[in-house]
Amino acid sequence: MLRDQNFVFLSARSLVGMFFLASYVGPERSLMLALTLAYASFAVFVYIYPGKLGSIKPYADTIFLIPMISLSNLKEAVFTLFMPVLFYSNRRLLPTAMAFLTLCFFLIRAEGAVYLPLALGLLVASFQPQLVGSALRDRRYFLTLRRVYRDLIAEHEQLQDELKLARSKDWLSEQVLKCQSLDEYLRVTVQHLGLKGVHITPREEFLDGNVIKLRVRLSSGSVNVVFHLSSELQARDKMLLELCKSAASYVSLYLEEPKELRLFV
Repeated sequence: MLRDQNFVFLSARSLVGMFFLASYVGPERSLMLALTLAYASFAVFVYIYPGKLGSIKPYADTIFLIPMISLSNLKEAVFTLFMPVLFYSNRRLLPTAMAFLTLCFFLIRAEGAVYLPLALGLLVASFQPQLVGSALRDRRYFLTLRRVYRDLIAEHEQLQDELKLARSKDWLSEQVLKCQSLDEYLRVTVQHLGLKGVHITPREEFLDGNVIKLRVRLSSGSVNVVFHLSSELQARDKMLLELCKSAASYVSLYLEEPKELRLFV
């Protein structure tokens, strides 16, 4: 963005320098050539090193243009002062005021006071792109705030889900310590998770319907722990799947050998 802006500055300054070289036919052409080359060198330097001359750059255009306008034989050359006005209008008050007052001075001196309303109108009109740019910056700012807010909401919801999952897992581990038998543990677990039931079987069975089937290793052998869901929506609940895995893993604390067990609530 800054590089593009500096390229516009370089192009405008180069065109103004070409204007003075092409229009000047006076006796001090060498002085005009020297001033124009110095002005062009300044424009190239600022383009290559945009961070340099930060405090001088806003005033350099007016300082260079004053002697160039004075040497020029064209009354229209005074309007080149609109370039620094347009560059810095609505952004830097002092350089804009300096260039505009210099413009007014040359117009009055050249008996061109009739152009002062036109100059003032162009100055006011130059504020419009800056106002639009300010509005666009505000719009981008609020859009960024909305995006950040949505991200924070999504992150907050994710943290809430993780906290809920961690608390549910803690609850399962507490039930393992409280429940004396596997039947009691499975009953409170099924009721807490809102399931239809659970059955444990050492056989491999083809199960149709809304179930979550998990294989659990025991000290001798293994069993299938099948949780029967109450609805199809529970089959899409990732948190419920994680809790079922945790609940199934605790079965090995109650069973040492495979056995058949069915429990429905």
